[in-house]
Amino acid sequence: MAGLVSSTAPETRRRIDAMTARLENEDHRAMMAVWMRHWWGEVIYDIEACIDTVTDNISYRWYGTDQIGDGVHEDSSIFARGMYQGMFDAGLMPGGPFDQERFAFGDWGLMMEAVFTSVFPGSMLKGKSAQADPEALYLVQWPMMVSHPFVRDPWRMSGEIMYAGAPTGIEPADRATVERLLGRKVTA
Repeated sequence: MAGLVSSTAPETRRRIDAMTARLENEDHRAMMAVWMRHWWGEVIYDIEACIDTVTDNISYRWYGTDQIGDGVHEDSSIFARGMYQGMFDAGLMPGGPFDQERFAFGDWGLMMEAVFTSVFPGSMLKGKSAQADPEALYLVQWPMMVSHPFVRDPWRMSGEIMYAGAPTGIEPADRATVERLLGRKVTA
């Protein structure tokens, strides 16, 4: 078993559902419902849930990427569809578990910070995080803040702007690790 410890995606979802149920502000609950549908679509590889929850010109940004992946600066749901489908096809995790989450809300949208856990191919780990085998899979944890601006009528995310910190842990992983983290049955 891996040394890095994290929730599974279903465990994360139960915490977020409980937090959402305690929200008193109707707009905050509406944003969380859209956000949850989007994030859970990433977890279960539901491309339509991912795309139906964003605007046509959604802004995708990925900063702090000197150690994880390449930067992203795109403004299109067409880009989003291709990005998500490519990750689904590769058996990767555009959505997965996170821990120590904190959310903040404004009329413009929501922000969250958390410790994220995912599995990346070694080819996506750069700089100090670079791994010897670019084809191997690695379990990675890192802190990240994500901003999600929203539009109303209907509620949709108009941005997913991620500020990733340096990984706090990296270790070898396999496909069973992905399945376990996503809450799928793992067969021996």
